[in-house]
Amino acid sequence: MVGVITPWNGPFIMCVNPCVQALMAGNAVLLKPSEVTPGSAALFAELLADAGLPPGLLQVQQGDGETGAALIEAGCRAASIVKMNEAELATVAPLLGLGQAEEIRQLIEHFDLDLFVLTRGKLGTTLHSANSVVVGQPARFAPEPDADSVGAGDACSAAILHGAIRHWPLQQTADLANRLGAFVASRKGATPELPAELLPDAFGQSPSPSGRGLG
Repeated sequence: MVGVITPWNGPFIMCVNPCVQALMAGNAVLLKPSEVTPGSAALFAELLADAGLPPGLLQVQQGDGETGAALIEAGCRAASIVKMNEAELATVAPLLGLGQAEEIRQLIEHFDLDLFVLTRGKLGTTLHSANSVVVGQPARFAPEPDADSVGAGDACSAAILHGAIRHWPLQQTADLANRLGAFVASRKGATPELPAELLPDAFGQSPSPSGRGLG
């Protein structure tokens, strides 16, 4: 089950993009739209039903901020890894009733997380566990003329999942997340072809035997 909470601006397309991707990947979806624009999600669900989507694969939960907070809390309780950017952390922490200091430590302890991933834009990724904080090595690539940052967060997520599945040391995982995110942000579009030299640790070498990993 994938939970999707969408904003009021561009409400229809913001329902379509994440929900369709999640459904195509084989997941059921629980969609919570903004209480300001509830009709867009209802129309989206109606269109998918008319197109033949089996009942129950897309569920729409209308509600206000309290409903959104409840969904976020349920997602965190079900997760072992949580990823947010700095703006998301500042928004979510109060919704979950966390104090203003050491929000990441509180999240890890409250939800018994294996890992909390904080993305910081051009500053890159930090990985937080119960016992350590790992800062990814900075990565920079010369941008193309029409470069945009679309897909950079997804590239970072892919690197985090790849490292977790292979039980890599956290430093190795954070470094790959920075490389992939920075490269995608330097190119136009969300899915540029990745050069082989960008991925030596992913495909050409075994992970280092030293350092703390997951699992």
